[in-house]
Amino acid sequence: MDILIVEDNKELADLLCDFLRAENYTVSAVQTAEEALLLYKRYGARLVVLDIMLPDKDGFYVLEKIRRSSNTPVLIVSAKTEKDDKLNGLNLGADDYIEKPYDIDIMLAKISGIFKRRYALDEITD
Repeated sequence: MDILIVEDNKELADLLCDFLRAENYTVSAVQTAEEALLLYKRYGARLVVLDIMLPDKDGFYVLEKIRRSSNTPVLIVSAKTEKDDKLNGLNLGADDYIEKPYDIDIMLAKISGIFKRRYALDEITD
């Protein structure tokens, strides 16, 4: 799987999945922190797009769990716009933080950039 989307708003998650699939990414979406950690542990992902406000545990919890075992890129997408929230996410190891509502073209460009920087370098060093 290329991208794991963790977003409690199903309509928003489905829309983002549609856009990403149109760009030829393989995508899965879940709505809770527990589902995210289960799916990530079982299948992995090359990128996690992570909402902060989830119904069971917050996205910071998911980020901390991922960072304990992996350096998979994590892109936080959240309606939380306070400086402290952004700093918390970035200090916990997120690669970027995008505020909702976001422009889909900006989102796609950021995701493309992460893949180019992260995985093109891996191919060069292999």
